[in-house]
Amino acid sequence: MAELGRICNPTERSKASLQLETILYNRQTEEAKAQHKSNCPDCVLEGKANKEKIWDFKDMEADNIRAWSKGGPTNLDNGQMLCKRHNRLKGNK
Repeated sequence: MAELGRICNPTERSKASLQLETILYNRQTEEAKAQHKSNCPDCVLEGKANKEKIWDFKDMEADNIRAWSKGGPTNLDNGQMLCKRHNRLKGNK
């Protein structure tokens, strides 16, 4: 799969971004369900009420594990889905 940064056409970039997000969401959710834990890794680490919650795709956002602003690539290896709350708390850390 292509890195998003190499796609110039905004329409193609949106399609590519959605594809990556869908792959990440499906992979994370499948693994989380098998392990009886949340599909948001930060909810699991937090250990509170949402530690086993399976979030809907619409309630999650894509995140670069290593921030793009700090040289992290936008690809599957550096990507994860976080619930909206945790993604916004994380910022560019």
